Amino acid sequence: MKILFLIFNLLLCKEKLDPEEKNSLITNLFLLNARKDRVTLSGTAVKGIIKNAEVKIHSINSDGSCNSNSILGVTNTDSNGEYTILYNKSNGLICLQVTPHQNGLSTMYDEKTKQDIPILPSSNFKMNSLIQESKIRGNSKSGNFITPFSRMVSRRFQFLIKNAGSNPDLPSLNRRASRELVIRFGLGSGLSSNTKNKNSVDNTPELDDILVELNKPNSPLTTKFISILVGFSQLSNRFKKVQFYQWKILIV
Repeated sequence: MKILFLIFNLLLCKEKLDPEEKNSLITNLFLLNARKDRVTLSGTAVKGIIKNAEVKIHSINSDGSCNSNSILGVTNTDSNGEYTILYNKSNGLICLQVTPHQNGLSTMYDEKTKQDIPILPSSNFKMNSLIQESKIRGNSKSGNFITPFSRMVSRRFQFLIKNAGSNPDLPSLNRRASRELVIRFGLGSGLSSNTKNKNSVDNTPELDDILVELNKPNSPLTTKFISILVGFSQLSNRFKKVQFYQWKILIV
């Protein structure tokens, strides 16, 4: 920013610049500065592939939750669950959130039934992922997975903030929440730089540092990733059945 204004002042000092040239110069410099803060994020929403859902970028509340009143960018997932979204940097942590689209066309692939199931607008379905802007290089960041894992990181993050006292270091707590989840599910197997203590939080990769390649289903990490998501689906279906039978007993 300082460099831009230095160039701006130097050019304006030229006596030969007429008013029209000066106005054009000012406009171009402001556009250049705006593009500098413009970021492109892309990735996939997975709990089974989530299609035609709404993706929003929010700022973060002081308790670590997504600030739904602050919408920095909006887009949709496509038929492959992929998204690309533009927004202006906020110089901190942001929340990338997936919810059912109001048009009623959102679906999620269910591993148990092997088919897409609808996610209605009235559903409380919600997944989110926290993005550390310090990790964004240049003006883009790809491979951002929004999954039940990232949702669990955000919930753990909120718990750590609650117990951190006043003026918590949010980026540091987010890193810790992410690494704790990687350890819990063994997602960092073989990736830790600490060979003596594989469960060391400080030497464990963060969730968004782990490359899961869905187009390579035979990869050990991808296999583990998908198998755990299948387990989540199985538990979800079982939980719904228990709720249904409890409800049926109550009305008989």
